[in-house]
Amino acid sequence: MTTNTAPNSYLRDSPRSQLRYLPRLLGLIWRAEPATVALLVLISAGAGLLVVAEVHALRRLVETAQEVIQGGAPLIDAVVWAGVFAGLGFVQAGAFMGKNLIGDHFQEVVRGVIEERCYRQAQSMPLSSFERAEHHDRLTRALRGMDRRFFSTFSFMQWMIANIVALLSLLVYLAQFHWAIPLVLIAGTTPGVLIRERQHHARYRVGRKQTPRQRRLEVLSDIITGRSAAAELRLFGFGPWLIDRAEKLWLGMRDERMQLEHREFKLEFVTDGINGLVTLAAIGFGVFLLIAGRVSLGATAAFFAAIDGFRRNYWGLVWNASIIYNDLRYIRDFFEFIDSPRLNFEQGTRLPGQISHGIELDNVSFTYPGSDRPALADVSVTLRPGERIALVGENGAGKTTLAKILMGLYEPTSGRIIVDGVQLNEMAMADWYRRIGAVFQDFTRYQVSLRENIGFGWLPQLDNTDAIASAAARSGADEVASSLPRALETPLGKEFQEGSELSVGQWQRLAIA
Repeated sequence: MTTNTAPNSYLRDSPRSQLRYLPRLLGLIWRAEPATVALLVLISAGAGLLVVAEVHALRRLVETAQEVIQGGAPLIDAVVWAGVFAGLGFVQAGAFMGKNLIGDHFQEVVRGVIEERCYRQAQSMPLSSFERAEHHDRLTRALRGMDRRFFSTFSFMQWMIANIVALLSLLVYLAQFHWAIPLVLIAGTTPGVLIRERQHHARYRVGRKQTPRQRRLEVLSDIITGRSAAAELRLFGFGPWLIDRAEKLWLGMRDERMQLEHREFKLEFVTDGINGLVTLAAIGFGVFLLIAGRVSLGATAAFFAAIDGFRRNYWGLVWNASIIYNDLRYIRDFFEFIDSPRLNFEQGTRLPGQISHGIELDNVSFTYPGSDRPALADVSVTLRPGERIALVGENGAGKTTLAKILMGLYEPTSGRIIVDGVQLNEMAMADWYRRIGAVFQDFTRYQVSLRENIGFGWLPQLDNTDAIASAAARSGADEVASSLPRALETPLGKEFQEGSELSVGQWQRLAIA
């Protein structure tokens, strides 16, 4: 049994710590559907070129209309340029709608990739990981809305391509009037974007801080609204107490978020004011050039459009970069979860046949993560083939823990378990698990068919009707099946339509089967 380890400590928000996940993000997105990624990038670059094309078409439209008024050009010329200008608008709108349509499809693809990676990672992690609260916090952050984070990051990268192409093209127009105009616009826009980046950082910190409380709120919500605790809530009357606890949790998190919203509103008011003054100054300069007779009316119209386009695209460029940088904080959470220690259940020594010598526990001790008191201490015992052994002890004596260690679900904190001369932690766990049957105290009641509840014990036999029927007969679950409307194919549980509920004893028979 081998473990792949990766640092799971929380990395501080330095540019290097976040940006190092960008290549991994791009690689994952590219592998999801390369042709779609290439198409979206091409559409984005084309959208950037359309911006400057519209500015030029506007200039020619105004100049041609002026010539028509002065009698120097036929009306058809102005109509043609009006058609070109309107057509570019239609093309841009069509490109935007096409990009959204393709993007919606691609987001579903990305969602499938991310969820599969998370599910596979969760299945291959040591069972001891589930004893740690930070594992559940990390899993929550990795799954919650991560498909949107991945796709939105890629989407903002596409817009950055369009922004860069548009900005480079618009520089040509603006430089014709004065070289300092782009610098003035940049100076007026940058402070607002930098301030909003700090707001993104603050929002992420609040979200990360609230993760444990958010999980607790979800647990309370499941208890209050779910079926499993419905009878006890009514019998003992503690539903209102749970609702009060949930409300206090929600109010505390809401107050933190509202404080953040108020700070953001004040900062945005100041930055928007600065941006507006700079834009007004640039427009005033354009009006001065027109009055002074330095430029034509068409050039002035193009100048105003270029200023607006440059301001919007520069704002978009830096804003999109800020969004990407912020999203990388969440994407880092996903990769930190994916990089968590995992087990390779197929790698290791396999026993050639049945156990011949026995299982030896040599000074085995075990302490659950986060606990100071050992659940087992210096246990030594030898189990011979064919022996039937009962573990007897008080609650909390470690009986279940010892059984799970024997099954290989937990690794001893110290000591060794030896099976026919091979240490258990050197064996292929998948092979070892196939040799073991267990009915846990807290066995799971799967909300699927009766057949699947039995077949989960050995998936290769899931579609083998004879094997399923034999297991049901040997455990007494055949009596349960005969009492149900669709026998082995009956859906179980009341959480889904047409499901049949069983008694505790009937569920136990299924677990044994």
